[in-house]
Amino acid sequence: MKYNLNLESIIILCFIGLIIYCVFRHFKHMENFISVASQSNTLNKNINSEMAKQLDLIKTLSKSPEFIITDYVPHYDIYNKYKVDTDKILDNQVNTVNKHTSQKDKDLIQLDDTIKSLKDFAQMDFLEKENTKEINVIKSHNNGTELNVELTNTVKDNPFSRRNYLVKMNDGCLKVEGNNNYNVVACNKEDKDQIFNLDHVYNDTSYKNKLDPAFSRLENLENVYYPFSLIKAKSNGNCLKQIHGKVSVEPCREYEGQRWGSLKK
Repeated sequence: MKYNLNLESIIILCFIGLIIYCVFRHFKHMENFISVASQSNTLNKNINSEMAKQLDLIKTLSKSPEFIITDYVPHYDIYNKYKVDTDKILDNQVNTVNKHTSQKDKDLIQLDDTIKSLKDFAQMDFLEKENTKEINVIKSHNNGTELNVELTNTVKDNPFSRRNYLVKMNDGCLKVEGNNNYNVVACNKEDKDQIFNLDHVYNDTSYKNKLDPAFSRLENLENVYYPFSLIKAKSNGNCLKQIHGKVSVEPCREYEGQRWGSLKK
């Protein structure tokens, strides 16, 4: 049996075949999509189920004592105890050192007081001896020149009171006025301008304290021999000076000629 297919019939047949193929592919694709969707749903269900299990596990663990999180740290207690104990030890050491230091300071103060007392005693003993001994001659440390002196008052009740002396020379007594004019006049115990006091000196400090404040610096102490006396005019506080046989009255300075020894002859 023969079929005569013209071009139009062939085109129609091809078109019908194409339609059938497209319909087949569509149904195949829908089948695959439904399968994938089903698998995806299954996977989501599995994931959700696993997540629910993990959440339940976390809730269970969070209620367990081993996994409860608190602020308590055992090692911090150990550190605190160590710090407190260390601070106590250090405080005790500091207190001990402070006590020893305080005691040493007290001992030093007591020693200083003792030394001062001994110095004061030595000074007082020296002054008492100097003030109570009989003096009628003063001798220059410069060249050994001697001048006679005469005591004009006696204070028996107080050996530390000042003794007043007349300084004799050229058959008279030295007189020093307030303006420092000085000359030799007839001796008169009642004339205040003729009165001299002996200031006894026994060390560098005493020496410096008895000098004129404008000239109190000491420089040449290697040739100073203690004790000695400064002979001061009562009228103006200037010192008797003797250099190379010349007698003068000048402000008290570090002069060898103003240093005098006192003795009894």
